[in-house]
Amino acid sequence: MAEIIKNILSREEKLKLDEEKKRHEEEMRKLEEEMEKANKKRRQAIASRQEKYDKANLDFQRRQMEREQRDQELSKQRDHERKHTEEELKRREMESYEQRLKAAEEKMQQLQTRKLREDDHQNLLPTKAHIENTNQMECPICSSPCKLLFCQHYFCTSCHINNGKITCPVCEKEY
Repeated sequence: MAEIIKNILSREEKLKLDEEKKRHEEEMRKLEEEMEKANKKRRQAIASRQEKYDKANLDFQRRQMEREQRDQELSKQRDHERKHTEEELKRREMESYEQRLKAAEEKMQQLQTRKLREDDHQNLLPTKAHIENTNQMECPICSSPCKLLFCQHYFCTSCHINNGKITCPVCEKEY
C-alpha cells in the first residue's frame, strides 16, 4: 500500500508537474510572442528611423549640391563682372590716354603754329638795309607791301588776313 500511495502521489505529482510544465511552457510561449512583438516594433522603429535618416541625408545632399551649384554660378558671375570691369577700366584708361595724347598733339600743333608765325614775323621785320633803301616794306614771302599795325608790328596784307580779319602774327591780336 505504501507503494500504491507512493504511485498515486507520484502520479498526482506527475500531473501537477505536467500541469506546471504546460503552464510554464504557455507562459514561455506568451513571453516569446511578446518578445517577438517587441522585436518587431523595435525593428519597425529602427527601419523608420533609418528611412528618415536616409531621407534627411538625401535632402542634405540635394541642398549641398544646389548650394555648390549656386556658388559656382556666383563665382562665374563674379569672374565675368571682374573681367568686364577690368575691360571697362582698360577701355577708360585707353580713352583717357588717347585724350591726353590728342590734347598734347593739339598743344604741340598750336606751339608749332605760333613758332611758324613768329618765324614769319621775323622774316617780315625790316632789315636796316631794306629800310634805308625803301620807304615802304615788302613781304619777303609774297613781295606785297607791308603795313604797320597799332601794335607796332608789320604784317603782309595778303599772307595774314583770315576770314576778313587782320591778325597780327606776333601778338595774335585781331584788328
